[in-house]
Amino acid sequence: MEFTKGEWTTYRKDLAWSIYASEKVIATVHQVGVDTNANAHLIAASKEMYEALKDTLFDLEHGFLGDSPLVSKRELQAKQALAKAEGK
Repeated sequence: MEFTKGEWTTYRKDLAWSIYASEKVIATVHQVGVDTNANAHLIAASKEMYEALKDTLFDLEHGFLGDSPLVSKRELQAKQALAKAEGK
């Protein structure tokens, strides 16, 4: 799956959030309710969340999630992606 290149970030202006990738607007979330902020951050984190989950699934399928440093690495990836989705 191909995604827009670059880190996806959020920027709020007035009642809308824009999601940028390499200084290019790739999405805009307009004020439609109290979830606007959360939705914008979730969209910005979606690429990282997808990759972290894809990597975790690969590891699960191949039995790599035993007692190893790889478990910690995947856990960290998931925590970082979720933190971004939560706007932290």
